[in-house]
Amino acid sequence: GAGKTTLLKLLIGDLEPTEGVGEVWKHHNLRLAYIAQHSLHHLEEYLQQTPIAYIQERFRQGLDVELSKLKTLALTDDEKAIRDQTGAVKDVVGRQKRGKQVWYEVVKPGRKGEATQWYPLEEIETQFKPYVLKMVKNYDLKVQALESGLAVRPITSAEILEHLDDFGLGSDLAHGKIKQLSGGQRQRLPLFAGVLGKTPP
Repeated sequence: GAGKTTLLKLLIGDLEPTEGVGEVWKHHNLRLAYIAQHSLHHLEEYLQQTPIAYIQERFRQGLDVELSKLKTLALTDDEKAIRDQTGAVKDVVGRQKRGKQVWYEVVKPGRKGEATQWYPLEEIETQFKPYVLKMVKNYDLKVQALESGLAVRPITSAEILEHLDDFGLGSDLAHGKIKQLSGGQRQRLPLFAGVLGKTPP
């Protein structure tokens, strides 16, 4: 009742702050992991798979697919449609630090094709539509995945087995179906995924 879960959801981006009431600021290199108190929702669609397959599928493209479900990162259908309009921001393709400010390179479709321009984060936050800030956050996550090595190479079964064993899920459990794991063993899978997404393999 004190708002602990709400605070955590605001920090990770699963909730957006009420406009005019407050804001959440995070450094562009900050990496957070969150495991819900009732973390089975992370596993619901994977119950028929093995823990190894779950981890490989969750990090298939180098990024944690659970992140794309966060409200502050996922683009709505309307926001996706805006991206193709002339003068709108279609994509974020670069980031650099200039002095104390972080600047982002964005792609804008125009009458004569697409052009890129650089804008400081402060301007993006105040002068652009909210979907652009979502794309900036997604770009930051891609950079973090590249820097951690997750986006560069696939995660092998052998690596997953080695690290699952560190979490008390030996080879026999790792090759069985998730639905056969006990509640405590199931809780370890999202914990392992959260740690895996935040540290170099």
